[in-house]
Amino acid sequence: MNFLFQVRGDKLFRVFDPDDRSILPHEELENYFLGDMNGAIFEPDRETDAKSYDLRAGRGVHVPCMSGHWARNLGSPSVALSINWDLRSVTSTGRVYRFNGRLRRLGLKPVPPGVSHWRDNVKTTTLDLIHQAARLKGGA
Repeated sequence: MNFLFQVRGDKLFRVFDPDDRSILPHEELENYFLGDMNGAIFEPDRETDAKSYDLRAGRGVHVPCMSGHWARNLGSPSVALSINWDLRSVTSTGRVYRFNGRLRRLGLKPVPPGVSHWRDNVKTTTLDLIHQAARLKGGA
């Protein structure tokens, strides 16, 4: 989750619907949660699908979790303050995306987060067991 506050200069900021997987597909989210901060692929022809904000000093915008967004400075240097934090629900979803990304790299087609609660639990429990085993191995 992100709140962006414009301190100086002007900027055009666009935020996409966080639930529209045609804009930010599951595979791109998997790449992001596997550590690729540029995992989302911007498609210029979808630009008009975003909500636009003209940010000037003293204004701000909320960027929902897993929402594609982009910014363009307008004519002068821009200074902004971005405050980010993770929610537990998003952290859990991110772990499922990370697991799914690993499965996809093995040639499988995993079920996206939120479709099957029991599958999500199996994935996060498996990750917990893998991390616990790695800790035990490192401490032995």
